[in-house]
Amino acid sequence: ARVLKPGGQLYFSSIARNRLARWIMINLAENILRLVPQGTHDPDKFIGFDQMREILTRHGLMTTASSGIGPTGWRRGPTFGSLPLKSVMYHGIAVRCHQPSKRGELPADGTVLN
Repeated sequence: ARVLKPGGQLYFSSIARNRLARWIMINLAENILRLVPQGTHDPDKFIGFDQMREILTRHGLMTTASSGIGPTGWRRGPTFGSLPLKSVMYHGIAVRCHQPSKRGELPADGTVLN
């Protein structure tokens, strides 16, 4: 966040930290369907959406857009796109607000500079 100018945008994505995401990404994708090599995903690095938003906010970023990501079809393999649920994978855009306070809080009015 410190390298973004006020109004700058950050794209983020992660795998959610819960049992369903772990089962789908490791057991299903790696071990059963073998869509990716075993060991590709490290569940210790998964971050839930609410936790991600808290981290971004603490660093002076406001989430402006987000959605779930997942398989939306099949064409010589799975195709991926936006989904309404963020329970397995998600992505979004955060915008740098005013300079965060020493405690890392956003301005009270949530102002975003352009």
